[in-house]
Amino acid sequence: MSVKKYRRFFYSLPEVANRPEEKLIALAKAGLKEEIRQGLEKEEFATLDALFEEAEEVEEGLKETPPSSPRKRRRTSPDHRSSKRDASR
Repeated sequence: MSVKKYRRFFYSLPEVANRPEEKLIALAKAGLKEEIRQGLEKEEFATLDALFEEAEEVEEGLKETPPSSPRKRRRTSPDHRSSKRDASR
């Protein structure tokens, strides 16, 4: 499912009206495809719309990236997951 379709689906859920935005952001982020979650530059988002906008940008970047190229966007945070994975090898 594309991010655009997922966004529409997510906003159509009845639970969206009854939960604080920070909880919705966590739920929406967890529901994104793993490769999109990994490509997000931020760990936290101020709004649900900000999460979906960045997720759409990541998705577009993944479409434009050849399969042989690295797909992960560079993270700005010093605590990124790739170093943790590399350390366990």
